[in-house]
Amino acid sequence: MLRATFVYIPVVFMSIQYLYYLFFILLGKTKPNTKNTTRESGISILVYVKNKENVLHEFITSLLEQTYEHKEIVLVNHCSTDNSLSIMEAFSEKYKTIKIVNVANNETFWNNKKYALTLGVKAATYDCILFTESTVIPATKEWIATVANSFATTKTILIGNEKIITTKNSLLGILSKFTNILTTAQMISFVNIGIPYKAFKGNFAMHKEDFFRVNGFISHLKINNGEFDLFLQDAANSRNTTMSPVPKNTVYRNSTISLKKYLSLQKEDIKIIKEYKKLPKTFLRLFRFSKIIVYLTLPLLFFLNLKYSLGFLLVYYLLQYAALFSLIKVFKEKKLLIFLPILDCLYAMVCLYTFMSTLASSVKN
Repeated sequence: MLRATFVYIPVVFMSIQYLYYLFFILLGKTKPNTKNTTRESGISILVYVKNKENVLHEFITSLLEQTYEHKEIVLVNHCSTDNSLSIMEAFSEKYKTIKIVNVANNETFWNNKKYALTLGVKAATYDCILFTESTVIPATKEWIATVANSFATTKTILIGNEKIITTKNSLLGILSKFTNILTTAQMISFVNIGIPYKAFKGNFAMHKEDFFRVNGFISHLKINNGEFDLFLQDAANSRNTTMSPVPKNTVYRNSTISLKKYLSLQKEDIKIIKEYKKLPKTFLRLFRFSKIIVYLTLPLLFFLNLKYSLGFLLVYYLLQYAALFSLIKVFKEKKLLIFLPILDCLYAMVCLYTFMSTLASSVKN
C-alpha cells in the first residue's frame, strides 16, 4: 500500500505536466493576420530610456532604418545621469520625426517608470503606440510595418515577440532561450483562449483609446514592475487583443547576463505573478510546482519501477517536443532540441530556487 502511494505522487504530477503540454499543443499556435492594407496609418514608437548611452545610438539608428515612413519616435528620458539625453538631443536636431520627453523625478512619482511612460503616451501624436526599449533590436526592417498592419484588423492591442540572442553559446544562454520559448508558448495559449496576461517590454502595441479607457497604469501605479502585464489585466480580452505571428513581429534581446542576473529576473517574474488574475496565476504556479515535484520524485519512481518510469518520461519529453517544436523552428533555435531534456531539468531547478527564495522572503516579512 505504501509502495503504491509513493508511485502515485510522481505519476499524478507527471500527468499534470502532460495536460499542460497538451494545452500548448492545441492552443500554442499563432493565428496569422491575413488582412493587408496599403494605407499607412501613423504610429508612435515610444522608447523608455534610463542610462542607456552604450546602446542608444545603435538602437535609434535601427528605428530610423525601418521601412515604415508614417511614424514618429518618442524618446522618454527618465532621469538619466549618463550621456543618454545628449545622444537623444543630437538625433532630434537631425531628424524631425524624433520627439524627446524629458521626465524629472518628483515627490509623488519618484523614479516611477509607469509615470514616465504615461507622459510619453500623452506626448505621442498618433493613436497607435508601439512600446519598446533601447535594449532590443528589431529583427527586420519591416518590424514597425508589421505592427501597423496588424492594426488594420479589429484588434487594438498587439503582443509582440522577443527572441533571445547571445554572443556566446554558454549553457546559461541556451537556458535563457529555452525559458523565453516556453514563456512564449504560454503567452500564445492564453491569448488564444481570450485571457492575455503577459507582454514583452520591448515589443508591445496598443491604441491610445485602450490606454485611457482603463486610466493607464493607475490601478497598479505603486507596483514597481509588470507595467504591461498588469495593464493587460485591466484592458485586454479576446475581442481586442492578438499576438502577432512570431516571424514577422520580433525583436532581438541580448541575454549575455550572469547567473545572478538571470535568477534575479526569474524572481521578478514570480513576484509579478501574484498580481495576475486567478486563472493565469494558478496556471503558472501549478505548472512550475508540478515540474519541481516531477524531477524531485523521479529518482524514487526509477527505484520503484524502472520500466514504467522510462515510459512515463518518454511520453513527457515527446509531448514537450511536440508543444515547443514549432516555436523552436520559427526562432531558428533547433540546437535546443538536442538539449531539451537537460534544459527542462535545469529550468525545474530554477523554479525550485525561486520558490524557496520567495518562501524565505515571505517568512522574513
